[in-house]
Amino acid sequence: MLNEVQRWIDDSQYDNWEWYSLIIAASISGCIFFEVYSVTSALRSLDTQIVMSGYTFGDFFIASLQGIVMGFVGKRLYTHGNSYSKFMTDDFATKEMTFVARIGVMTVISIMVGLVLPDMVSQSADYVTVQVAGTVVVAGNLLIHSEIRNWNVMNEAPVLAAGSLLAVAPML
Repeated sequence: MLNEVQRWIDDSQYDNWEWYSLIIAASISGCIFFEVYSVTSALRSLDTQIVMSGYTFGDFFIASLQGIVMGFVGKRLYTHGNSYSKFMTDDFATKEMTFVARIGVMTVISIMVGLVLPDMVSQSADYVTVQVAGTVVVAGNLLIHSEIRNWNVMNEAPVLAAGSLLAVAPML
């Protein structure tokens, strides 16, 4: 049976790692949904397991999510025209004004994201590390492909499904 599954994976249009990530995410999600204690307790321990310098896996994934949010904000706020920069609709005439506006606005936004996002995620997620990892996979793919006009979402279907399962399954 495993050989047949592997043959099916090899014959598909997707890379093997994409299918493997979906299979792993579906297995984790199934264990969470059916409350398989050995798996759920291991997953919960990831939220408190210190990895480095007092930071947990969840802290690292939350930092990744913060970076993705900042990436989306930066893309949406700034466009480049024929002059130095445009912020929303105002055209800046000098490099200095562009520098001050970008640094100022992004500093304020990063403080807001840095203060609000970690608390919001920690309070709302049952499995912080798992759910944020899934969200990072989905949001990261969306950020990477956000400016590709002819992006076909089906090209990333297994990975997006895997991330979505990890992000949503604990809430079911």
